[in-house]
Amino acid sequence: MTQIIKKRAMILAALMTSAMVVPAAATDITIENFVGMVKIVDGNDGVEVVRQGDKPADYRDSRGDIFIDGGLSDRERNKACEGSGISWNLNFGGRGSEGNSRLEDYPELIISVPSGSSLTIRDSALQLDSQVDLGDADLDVSGCFDIKVASADRLTVDKSGSGEIEIGTVGMLKIEKSGSGDVEIGQASSFELDQSGSGDVDVDRVDGPVMIEKSGSGDIEIGSVDGKFSVDKSGSGDVEVQGGTISDLSIRNSGSGDVDINAAVGDAYVRASGSSDVYVKSISGSVDESTSGSSDFTRGDD
Repeated sequence: MTQIIKKRAMILAALMTSAMVVPAAATDITIENFVGMVKIVDGNDGVEVVRQGDKPADYRDSRGDIFIDGGLSDRERNKACEGSGISWNLNFGGRGSEGNSRLEDYPELIISVPSGSSLTIRDSALQLDSQVDLGDADLDVSGCFDIKVASADRLTVDKSGSGEIEIGTVGMLKIEKSGSGDVEIGQASSFELDQSGSGDVDVDRVDGPVMIEKSGSGDIEIGSVDGKFSVDKSGSGDVEVQGGTISDLSIRNSGSGDVDINAAVGDAYVRASGSSDVYVKSISGSVDESTSGSSDFTRGDD
């Protein structure tokens, strides 16, 4: 009887050991010279080719490393956004269908990697939908396609051309953007934006410093900022902070377009020129302000 019990215990231990899942190691994903659609999902390492297209990419999948090379020159990549093109997002009886006719000749890939994987994109024009929790992500993209990133520890985006950017939750966030297309961001621990051209930027919350350099048109709206806030703005377009606590505020506002800070501010430095106006809800510390032209600076606690 004792031997039977011991044998059962050994079998149970073996079953428990075999059922234990060792977390997969993070993967490095590199995509370059590519045009197409890429979806990144949480799972085991691998690349699924949904559509090869007339311009197939070369990809290599090895342990801890996925490398995709579209082999396309800058001129060839720019062709992907020529012509009228049609994008769609339809739903039939609960089944979704979405796409972009400009991408029909190019590959569509699903990349499956564990959370914490890194993503590097260079010299590419692609429609990206990253649904996995990334570690570091560095995206150098162009063209007329949308970029969606659910979450990342650190995210850098350099985007030219049209197409929207949608980001969920991220740690350090840096965006350099030219051309048109809106930006939507959920939450970040720090935010740096260098924007030219058109397109609105909408951020729910930043729990840390914010630095904005902006020219051209397009509004910037941030729900809440807790940290330092700096904006250097020319051209048209408004900048608004709806709430939070800003320890150190620096504003340089020229041209048209207003800056409204509806947050509690410590020290403030304000320079307004041209036809631009600046409003700050309250300032508890020192104030260094100067206006010229038809610009105006007002405080809610005066």
